[in-house]
Amino acid sequence: MGEGDNVELLTVAVDFQGSTVVKPYIDKAKASFTTVVDSENILARLCGFKAVPNGYFIEPGLKVSESIKGKFDIRIPELFEKTRKWIKASHVREIDDTKFIGEGMSSEEQYMFDKGLGFYQQGNESEAILEWQKLVEMDPKNFIVRKQIWAIVHPDKFYSGDVDFDWQQIQMQREAYQLNGD
Repeated sequence: MGEGDNVELLTVAVDFQGSTVVKPYIDKAKASFTTVVDSENILARLCGFKAVPNGYFIEPGLKVSESIKGKFDIRIPELFEKTRKWIKASHVREIDDTKFIGEGMSSEEQYMFDKGLGFYQQGNESEAILEWQKLVEMDPKNFIVRKQIWAIVHPDKFYSGDVDFDWQQIQMQREAYQLNGD
């Protein structure tokens, strides 16, 4: 048995618009691993994160031994090396995986999210966006919902080739300005 023979890679794309907008990126990457689409934000709810991309290293017995939240990108040399070392490591140890679970949304925020998702799934984008915008006003650090609003309103910045991260930074500055009234 070689190094990494017992390692499986699973990616989760969090996109409220579903697999039709995710599939072209998976095809372009010629991914040889499984990708599932979380269009209902279930993983964020379970793990308590409010931004992506995240990386979780999961040991046998489903124990999380490492997490990198909000900035996981395998193209970053340090993260690639960390991942490579983890794959080669022996995975027999006791782990306190409770430290890897974040706070997540409050029950009120979750209600607003679900209400917006219901509107979206019924084809009522404008009502969904209004509901989600209220959620972002309550929790400006919820970048998952914020980015999904942007992706629906400005699909060209997300689904026309590479994701436009520079545009996202400008949006963040604009929204911070509007929230602060500066």
